[in-house]
Amino acid sequence: MNIIAFGAHPDDIEIGAGGTIARHVAEGDKVMMVVMTGGEEGGADADTRVKELHESAKILGVHEVVCLGYPDTDVPESPEVIQKLDALVARWKPQRAYLPFTREIHQDHRRTSEQALVACRNLPQILMYEGPSTFPDFEVHYWIDITSTIDKKCVSIAAYGSQGEKEILKIDAIRSLNRFRGFQARGTYAEGFNVFRFIQ
Repeated sequence: MNIIAFGAHPDDIEIGAGGTIARHVAEGDKVMMVVMTGGEEGGADADTRVKELHESAKILGVHEVVCLGYPDTDVPESPEVIQKLDALVARWKPQRAYLPFTREIHQDHRRTSEQALVACRNLPQILMYEGPSTFPDFEVHYWIDITSTIDKKCVSIAAYGSQGEKEILKIDAIRSLNRFRGFQARGTYAEGFNVFRFIQ
């Protein structure tokens, strides 16, 4: 199965779906990560953040990383952006997409979600992940067990050394959320997703 995952900034996908991405790779699926910005407003320049993105993706086993280089905090909303995302979806031919939740406080996350959703409109499976700026009304419809990949997820997040001690990247907080989602799913560690569409 081919998988595509969208994020607004380097580290967004790993926080929300890094364990799931690693599990897909372990099961033989091919994964593309698409990141809209270089994250240059996040405490380091874009070159540093994108280098960390590639290091993190390598840890997860991702097959291809695309960084579109839009301005951090100002992802544009336009037909041209959707055309670029359309082209990536057409080339990768994914059966499943992961995107940020549509109700996000951060404008880049929201715009990424809305435009990726348009690009993925014909896919059979579209799942939305949670993050630090997700609205509190996020509902989990689907859990994926990441007990076998939680450690790899945490190592991939630790690759973002330029982010220092940011609360959103503290490993104990990430493990705690995934432990709670695992408890909900009657397992150990899990990631929770809001389902837009799921056709098997």
